[in-house]
Amino acid sequence: MKANFIGAVSGIIVYALPLELYLKIIIGIAAASLLCKYLNLANVSRSAVVALIIVMIERQDDGFTGSLERFLSVTLGCIIGLLITVTTAIIIKFTHRKIIQSIYKR
Repeated sequence: MKANFIGAVSGIIVYALPLELYLKIIIGIAAASLLCKYLNLANVSRSAVVALIIVMIERQDDGFTGSLERFLSVTLGCIIGLLITVTTAIIIKFTHRKIIQSIYKR
Protein backbone atom coordinates (compact mmCIF):
# COMPACT_ATOMS: atom_id res chain seq x y z
CA MET A 1 0.00 0.00 0.00
CA LYS A 2 2.81 2.42 0.87
CA ALA A 3 4.55 1.56 -2.37
CA ASN A 4 1.47 2.27 -4.45
CA PHE A 5 1.01 5.63 -2.80
CA ILE A 6 4.68 6.58 -3.24
CA GLY A 7 4.57 5.56 -6.89
CA ALA A 8 1.29 7.35 -7.57
CA VAL A 9 2.45 10.58 -5.93
CA SER A 10 5.80 10.45 -7.74
CA GLY A 11 4.01 9.81 -11.02
CA ILE A 12 1.50 12.65 -10.74
CA ILE A 13 4.23 15.12 -9.71
CA VAL A 14 6.58 14.10 -12.52
CA TYR A 15 3.74 14.06 -15.06
CA ALA A 16 3.43 17.84 -14.69
CA LEU A 17 7.02 18.41 -15.87
CA PRO A 18 7.33 19.82 -19.41
CA LEU A 19 9.55 16.99 -20.66
CA GLU A 20 9.32 14.03 -22.99
CA LEU A 21 7.55 10.99 -21.59
CA TYR A 22 10.66 8.81 -21.38
CA LEU A 23 12.48 11.50 -19.36
CA LYS A 24 9.49 11.83 -17.04
CA ILE A 25 9.51 8.08 -16.45
CA ILE A 26 13.26 8.04 -15.74
CA ILE A 27 12.95 10.96 -13.30
CA GLY A 28 9.88 9.37 -11.71
CA ILE A 29 11.64 6.03 -11.21
CA ALA A 30 14.59 7.81 -9.62
CA ALA A 31 12.29 9.90 -7.39
CA ALA A 32 10.22 6.90 -6.27
CA SER A 33 13.35 4.84 -5.58
CA LEU A 34 14.99 7.63 -3.60
CA LEU A 35 11.81 8.26 -1.64
CA CYS A 36 11.57 4.56 -0.78
CA LYS A 37 15.21 4.53 0.28
CA TYR A 38 14.75 7.70 2.37
CA LEU A 39 11.71 6.19 4.12
CA ASN A 40 13.54 2.88 4.72
CA LEU A 41 11.14 1.10 2.36
CA ALA A 42 13.70 -0.13 -0.15
CA ASN A 43 12.03 -3.53 -0.31
CA VAL A 44 8.86 -1.99 -1.81
CA SER A 45 10.56 0.17 -4.43
CA ARG A 46 9.68 -2.28 -7.22
CA SER A 47 5.95 -1.93 -6.45
CA ALA A 48 6.35 1.85 -6.27
CA VAL A 49 7.88 1.88 -9.75
CA VAL A 50 4.98 -0.21 -11.09
CA ALA A 51 2.45 2.25 -9.59
CA LEU A 52 4.45 5.10 -11.12
CA ILE A 53 4.29 3.51 -14.57
CA ILE A 54 0.55 2.89 -14.21
CA VAL A 55 0.02 6.58 -13.50
CA MET A 56 2.39 7.62 -16.29
CA ILE A 57 0.75 5.48 -19.01
CA GLU A 58 -0.40 7.90 -21.66
CA ARG A 59 -2.69 7.66 -24.64
CA GLN A 60 -2.80 10.30 -27.36
CA ASP A 61 -6.27 11.58 -26.40
CA ASP A 62 -5.91 11.01 -22.65
CA GLY A 63 -4.00 14.07 -21.47
CA PHE A 64 -3.58 15.08 -17.86
CA THR A 65 -7.05 13.97 -16.77
CA GLY A 66 -6.28 10.33 -17.55
CA SER A 67 -3.20 10.37 -15.33
CA LEU A 68 -5.12 12.21 -12.64
CA GLU A 69 -7.88 9.59 -12.76
CA ARG A 70 -5.31 6.79 -12.46
CA PHE A 71 -3.65 8.63 -9.53
CA LEU A 72 -7.00 8.96 -7.78
CA SER A 73 -7.78 5.30 -8.46
CA VAL A 74 -4.48 4.14 -6.95
CA THR A 75 -4.96 6.45 -3.95
CA LEU A 76 -8.54 5.27 -3.43
CA GLY A 77 -7.33 1.67 -3.64
CA CYS A 78 -4.75 2.41 -0.93
CA ILE A 79 -7.40 3.96 1.30
CA ILE A 80 -9.76 1.00 0.79
CA GLY A 81 -6.91 -1.41 1.56
CA LEU A 82 -6.08 0.53 4.73
CA LEU A 83 -9.73 0.51 5.86
CA ILE A 84 -9.97 -3.24 5.29
CA THR A 85 -6.73 -3.82 7.22
CA VAL A 86 -7.84 -1.66 10.16
CA THR A 87 -11.33 -3.17 10.25
CA THR A 88 -10.10 -6.75 10.23
CA ALA A 89 -7.46 -5.93 12.86
CA ILE A 90 -10.17 -4.57 15.15
CA ILE A 91 -12.37 -7.62 14.58
CA ILE A 92 -9.46 -10.01 15.21
CA LYS A 93 -8.41 -8.14 18.35
CA PHE A 94 -11.98 -8.14 19.70
CA THR A 95 -12.45 -11.85 18.93
CA HIS A 96 -9.09 -12.74 20.45
CA ARG A 97 -9.91 -10.80 23.60
CA LYS A 98 -13.27 -12.60 23.96
CA ILE A 99 -11.63 -16.00 23.49
CA ILE A 100 -8.96 -15.22 26.10
CA GLN A 101 -11.58 -13.95 28.56
CA SER A 102 -13.69 -17.07 28.13
CA ILE A 103 -10.68 -19.30 28.76
CA TYR A 104 -9.68 -17.53 31.97
CA LYS A 105 -13.25 -17.35 33.36
CA ARG A 106 -13.39 -21.13 33.63
